[in-house]
Amino acid sequence: MNSEILKSLDDIEKEKDVKILFACESGSRAWGFTSTDSDFDVRFIYMHEPDYYLSVFDDRRDVIELPINDLLDVSGWDLKKALALTFKNNLALFEWINSPVVYLNKDSKGLLQKLVELYFRHDRAHYHYFSMAKGFYSKYLEDTPNPNMKKFFYCMRTISACLWIKKFNSMPPVNFEDMLTKDILPKNVVNEIRELIIEKSFKTEADTTKQAAMSLDFIKSTLAQLEEFKPSKSHHEKDVIDDAFRNFLKLYNNL
Repeated sequence: MNSEILKSLDDIEKEKDVKILFACESGSRAWGFTSTDSDFDVRFIYMHEPDYYLSVFDDRRDVIELPINDLLDVSGWDLKKALALTFKNNLALFEWINSPVVYLNKDSKGLLQKLVELYFRHDRAHYHYFSMAKGFYSKYLEDTPNPNMKKFFYCMRTISACLWIKKFNSMPPVNFEDMLTKDILPKNVVNEIRELIIEKSFKTEADTTKQAAMSLDFIKSTLAQLEEFKPSKSHHEKDVIDDAFRNFLKLYNNL
C-alpha cells in the first residue's frame, strides 16, 4: 500500500504544481487500533512556490482533497494554513505532525515538531479532548453494554489524552499503546483495553463488543471527575510562526 500512497502524493505534486513537505497516517492506523476494513487516512502539508504567496488576494483554496474510496482517504493543507492552525493549537494538525506513521518527510517534521512543542497549550488540549470524549460517551456509549468498538476506542483514547495532559502537561502520544504504558489508567482497564485491541483487529468498523464493562465504568467515572473548563486566550507571539513560514519558503528550491 505504501507504493500506492507515494504515487498518489507524487501525482498531487505534479498535477497541482506543489511540493509536499510532510505526509503521514492519521486515524486508527496511527492510533494503533485498526479493524479489518480500516482505510488509510493520509494527511499532508504542502507548499507552493514562494511567489504564489505574494498576492493581494488571499481567498484561494488552501486544501487539496482526492476523491475518497473504500481504501484510501488523502487530503492536505497548504503550509500557510497549517502554520496558522499551529498558532491556534489545532490538535488534529498536531497529531499529524506527531504521527508514528510517516510516508514522506522533506526535512520538515523536526521543524514542525518544534513548533508543536512551542505552541502546545494544555488548557486548550484538555478542552478539545474532554469535549470529544464527553460527546462520544453521551452519543454512543452511555447505557450501551455492547458498544461499537470504533466509538469505544475514540472515547477511551480521548479520555486517556486528558489524563495524560493532566499528569505530564504535554502533547499526548498519537499511538494509543504509548499511553497505556505510563500508568495513567488502572491496570485492570489497561488489560481489558489490550484484549479489545486484539479483538478489534479481527472485526470490522461496525462491530460491537461484549468485553468492555470495566472500561465503560472507568469512562463514566472519569468523565464525572475531569474538570470542564474553557481555555484561556493565546498569548503567544506570532513572529515565530512568520519566521518559520519564511524559512520554509527559503527551502523551496532545495526540496
